[in-house]
Amino acid sequence: VRVRVTCPARIDDAEVLSAELPTDVSCGATYEGSVTVRNSGTTTWSGREGYALEEVAEGDPVFAPRRLPLPEQETVAPAAQRSFVVRVRAPRADGSFRTEWRMSRRGVGAFGASVTQWVRVRCPTPAASGPPL
Repeated sequence: VRVRVTCPARIDDAEVLSAELPTDVSCGATYEGSVTVRNSGTTTWSGREGYALEEVAEGDPVFAPRRLPLPEQETVAPAAQRSFVVRVRAPRADGSFRTEWRMSRRGVGAFGASVTQWVRVRCPTPAASGPPL
């Protein structure tokens, strides 16, 4: 007797439900935000399989850490949601920088919707030095 077995496709997908990321920070400052995602795919995310929220903006990394992995034993089932606390340090340079966060799986890459935020970094202007009066 032959039995036909079909396995559903492994689909990694994510939907961004909310994001609270700052828009204006001080040079070198540490700040905290959050990103909440829903597992809208067919796979169960797990720390053991390398699922993480990752900063995926192109170019040089300006915010760190760039990867927020799920803890080793944690799983997120399809349709479940997970909030990530994003604690990052701003660069030590004036300017506007783009940060983009998206789910990823180690060895596979980023997947699903992303959230993008432009962040204005302001460094203090050094006091003018001159001859004493």
